[in-house]
Amino acid sequence: MILRLLTRISVGLFAVCLLTTATTFAVGVKPLRTEMAIEPGASATATIEVINEENHAITVTPDIGIYTHNDENGFPIRADLDINDGRNISSWISFSEDEIILQAGEKREVSFQVSVPRDAEPGGRYGSLIYTPVVEVNEDQVAVATRVASLLLITVAGEEVLTGELTRFDLQQAEIHGDRPFAFAVGLRNTGNIHIKPTGTISLTNEAGEKLTGIARYLDRQTNEEVITDEIPVNILGGNILPDSTRVFQPEWSDNIAAGSYTADLSLIYGADVQPLTSSFQFSFHPVLNVDSFELVSTTEQSDFILRLANTGDTYERPSGMITIMNDFDFVVGEVGIPDDLAYIAPGETVDVVIPWITKDLPNGSYVAHLAAVYGPADTPLTAKTSFGDSFFASIVGVLTLLGIGVLLIGGASWYLLRHRKPMFEAHISNDK
Repeated sequence: MILRLLTRISVGLFAVCLLTTATTFAVGVKPLRTEMAIEPGASATATIEVINEENHAITVTPDIGIYTHNDENGFPIRADLDINDGRNISSWISFSEDEIILQAGEKREVSFQVSVPRDAEPGGRYGSLIYTPVVEVNEDQVAVATRVASLLLITVAGEEVLTGELTRFDLQQAEIHGDRPFAFAVGLRNTGNIHIKPTGTISLTNEAGEKLTGIARYLDRQTNEEVITDEIPVNILGGNILPDSTRVFQPEWSDNIAAGSYTADLSLIYGADVQPLTSSFQFSFHPVLNVDSFELVSTTEQSDFILRLANTGDTYERPSGMITIMNDFDFVVGEVGIPDDLAYIAPGETVDVVIPWITKDLPNGSYVAHLAAVYGPADTPLTAKTSFGDSFFASIVGVLTLLGIGVLLIGGASWYLLRHRKPMFEAHISNDK
């Protein structure tokens, strides 16, 4: 009875799965960003490539999003503005086609025109162009649409106000984690009326007043070649900041990282004929992780390595590495890694790290376990070793050695007694005579 009921339920669920289909609509656009400068009362035309990324034909229509600000990561924040708001550019834009049909995998260039009203105030206007699939599904279907927006940045010619102010320059996180990118935070607020694209560098100087070299590595987008520089570039991807918005860039110190005390100097430019913004601060870090003990703890069911680590530095550390187990003949008989999900060890903290090895009785023999790990931004080595187990051959040799010592002691005692009894025997012979 129960089996029959379960069978009916399974068949019913299978039928629902067959009747309910999911239709996907993935649409892409290129370029991802279009910048235009237009005089009040003038128009300009641009093109955008719309891509059908599905294996079936779709119909798409254009949509316009309006932005006035961006968040600290640079993502534009969509605004719901009245049509008469001077920042709303939806009425400025017209499309060559209000609806297009794209065959499977087809790419098509479509044009659009931006017409700026004569009374438009100078400054930046921002929006996005999105092509949305026309979805026609019945109640038994589920539609999944994926869309990519192409940002539109329009500068209305006139009196441009190009001003900005630094909001922060420090370490991206107050707590330095040894296995995370060493990142700085550069915050800039756009106090003007057009978008800005800041660029700059960070240089590092040690306690001796020496400038560090070869501290940044990145891929040049124009030459596609790897570049190593003596200064850390800021906003290497060319991100914009919208008016009345703040953005925080996170340039990274990626090469030649070493413990010590440093001074970081920032120079940032956000427009032509604008004085660079400068700032500096001092910081230091000294990662120190010690192995207090390293041993194997075995039971009848489990053998675990216990690694006691003491963090006497000023950074949060989580070592990574391997334990290699070798036998009497220096052959590797096993390897076990430090767990990837190990919690960070805070400065001043001592913890016992349990590293499981085998889930059975420890085989007979003598072993040496070698720890080879690294920690800190500069991958400082962390090593230790421990011996454990009993060798069968060592036990036999030990027994034979004890037996040999016993034989020698008995033989020596016998020789001593025989030697001292001989004169007494001769004295008895003389008396008999």
